[in-house]
Formats: sequence, C-alpha cells, structure tokens
Amino acid sequence: MFTQILHHTYKLNGDAIDVSGNDTHGRRTDTQHVTDGRSAETGALEYTQPSSDVTVPTGPVWERLRALKLELWVKLDELGQRRNLIEGDRCFAFYIQPDGTLIGTILAPPRADADPTWHGANSEDDSPDGTTRTVPTDEWVRLSYLHDGVSSLQLYIDGELVAVNDDLYAGVGSVQPKGVQIGHWVGDGRYTFSGLIDDVKVWKYDPEAGLDQLFCRPLDSEQRACWKAVFDRMGEAADDPDRSLALIKTMNCIWQEVERLVRAVRSQGVAARQTHREFVSRYQDLWCCGAIAGAAMRDLLEEWFAWLAELVGEVRIREFQRTLWACYQEYGAEEWLQSGDGHRLAECDPEFVSYLDLVYEVFGGPDAPET
Repeated sequence: MFTQILHHTYKLNGDAIDVSGNDTHGRRTDTQHVTDGRSAETGALEYTQPSSDVTVPTGPVWERLRALKLELWVKLDELGQRRNLIEGDRCFAFYIQPDGTLIGTILAPPRADADPTWHGANSEDDSPDGTTRTVPTDEWVRLSYLHDGVSSLQLYIDGELVAVNDDLYAGVGSVQPKGVQIGHWVGDGRYTFSGLIDDVKVWKYDPEAGLDQLFCRPLDSEQRACWKAVFDRMGEAADDPDRSLALIKTMNCIWQEVERLVRAVRSQGVAARQTHREFVSRYQDLWCCGAIAGAAMRDLLEEWFAWLAELVGEVRIREFQRTLWACYQEYGAEEWLQSGDGHRLAECDPEFVSYLDLVYEVFGGPDAPET
C-alpha cells in the first residue's frame, strides 16, 4: 500500500541527504550535527533556536499523497509550546502540543460539500482507551503518523497506538509550494522543535499496489499475454476522449462507493478494523497462491459477507452492490468491458472468470432484493 519517498539519517555531517532514492534532500538551517543519535554514531540534528529547520522542496513526489505514513525518532528537550515534528505546506501536520499530547492533522474537507479545514487525531480526545498519552522529554521515542488514504488516521508512540480517528472523509492531498519542513513550522519559527531529531521517514500511497496484488498469483505465459492485451486496450482508450472519460468516470464512481463502505466498516472501532484486516490477509493469501475460485475462497467470501452484513447491515451491503452496478451502466463501461480483447479472458484465464462468477454468486447481483 505504501512506497517510501523520503529517508533522512543525518549520519554524514548532519546533511539532510535522502537515501530512499527519490532525491528528497533537505536544506539545513541553524541545526547542529550530533554524532550519537538514538544509538551510537547514527547521527542526529539538534534544534536549539527558532530558526532551526530542515526544508525539503516540493516536487512531483509530493503530489496526490492520498495515504501517508510518517516516522521519526526524537529526543524532546522541553515542552511549553507547540513543537513541530514534520509539516507539509497546506497539506499535513504532525506535532506535539504544549502539554505533550501528540497531534496529527490533514487539510481536507471534513465531510461532503465542506470547505477544507485542519482536522485529524490527538492523543487526548482520540485515545483508543480513553487514557491520554504524552510524548516524554529527555528520552528517545519513535513517533508515527499513519493515514490509510480513506478514513482513518492513527498516531503511535514507540509502536503503541495512542490516537485514532476513523471518521475522516478524505485522503491526503498535495504539498503546496513551501514544501515540507522538519522540526519547524511552514510559517515562521514560533513552533520550532526543541531537542534532537534522528532517522526521518515518509511513505505515500503506492499506485502499483493494486497491480502487484492482482498479479501475485501464478500465471503462465498465455495468461500474461492475455492480460497485457487487456491493459493495452485500456491504454488505447486513453487516446480516445469519449472512451477515456467513460472509464475515468466509472472508476471514480466505483472508488467513491468503495470508500463509503470502508468508512462504514472502520467507523465501528478498533475490533472491527482488526477483524477486517484479518479477512483481507486471508483473502490475499488465497489469491497469491492461486486458489481464487475454489471451496476455500467461497467459504472465506461467504464468511466475510455475513460479517459485513451483520456489522453495517445487509441493506447497506445491497445498496453497495446496486451502486457498483449502476456505476458500470451509467457511464457505458459495461459494454466497453465486454468488447475487444476483454472477452478472451474467458479463454486464456478461465480461473479469473470463475472467480468473478463466484463473487457474483456469493455477494449477489444488481437485482439482489432489499432485506
């Protein structure tokens, strides 16, 4: 789901050199290099004055982040004011409040038809068990921020979940021209970090994740050639304005409905999220070993469907099914998907077609009745 886009270690004279391969190097201002960071000779940067800062210029890699994961080691000297950890200009922010509570936010619409606002999660109001947890001073701690790209933002201190908000409406957007600042606010020096920062890492949504999952199962040369023809046709469609627009609208329609269902599941709390992750893991295991249309997959899908229907209501599931079908019909994609090389999947990858039939049987078609 994630691909790393930044990794600073500060080992080499404290220079903010990116070792992730994305050239997201930073520019240091008024920071001191310390040889020993979270462990001997790991290197760290010391922030001692309001102007202390590491700025990473914006660029294509910071566009359309969608999902976002941040991780850094810090040794906080003192509180008394907001202490910024890492912030993207008019995009995301991760910081410590004057009382030590941990805050993570995004700038995005909080609900449909609303203007973008800063909102997110904090380790007081959004504690998973009602216990407020704070960032300690004078000791090394690992602080983490994880936005799933759909509806959930989670914050961690040394691997312990300290805040979670499952009611977000949007993913993370694009970093604006002032770029990303580490240990400093994008406006001025009023929220600068105080202490040491070591080993900063950033990940964003990996657009290749879906394809990796699709093709993790064993495929022979004929199957691969057949799938290549399908994707070639999709590429050709991009050159035809009408077909391209239909495909884009169809996928956007589907994705919006999937997001709504995911939000409904995750809004049920920590236990529901964990159970859903377990279903996803079992599904991926079956898919990647090639058991996509057998009895084991049927049993899993039936169990998953029953759990979803109990969790969010069968009426909601039926609405989900009918909306997906309407997405295909409204934009003419149903006919598009059945034309050209697409029909050859039944010949060269019959197992996949059997899988689609199985899903249709378990979850029901567009005419599934209301309950």
